[in-house]
Amino acid sequence: MSQQPQAVLNMPGFQQLGGQQAPAWRRAPVFPTAPFFSTDPNVSFQPRIYSLSLLPTEYTLGASVARSLRFDTPGTIIAINGSAFNTGAGNAFPLGVFANDTYQVLFEGVTGDKYTTLPVIASSILGNGQNPGEIGCFGYVINSGATFNVTITPLLANLLISLAFVVVETRAGTNYTMGAQTGTVR
Repeated sequence: MSQQPQAVLNMPGFQQLGGQQAPAWRRAPVFPTAPFFSTDPNVSFQPRIYSLSLLPTEYTLGASVARSLRFDTPGTIIAINGSAFNTGAGNAFPLGVFANDTYQVLFEGVTGDKYTTLPVIASSILGNGQNPGEIGCFGYVINSGATFNVTITPLLANLLISLAFVVVETRAGTNYTMGAQTGTVR
């Protein structure tokens, strides 16, 4: 009888760690984000920034505004960054308040795996241009035509709010779909 490894669906407890028969689990870093890349020579990759903005004239203070991003090419979201600028008199935020503390965001990824958050202060999940807000692990895979919904709730008046989604796009034949094999591209 062969000793083929069996799939272990539950994470091991402390009693099972170590010893001769190590469980079928491994540790892997969550950060930095490390997306999968195809080894097929017909597939290439290119970084791209998808962005959206909310102007001060497009909202009422405290009201949520929905935006949708549609991705035309398959790829992987590896980071989401944001910022805000006070367009009001003086252009300053209250003492001790940073740009990403001035609005809430809610994300809903609606392709394949769900990527959903509750409304949170943006600084808790977004990065900025100097310190990107990495998704972690392998990133969030998106297919061509996928939609990512964003709800923004400004907490101060006169804000110009901008979000940038850092995506590594996958370029191949027109029939390419992330996570599936069609034609000869894999």
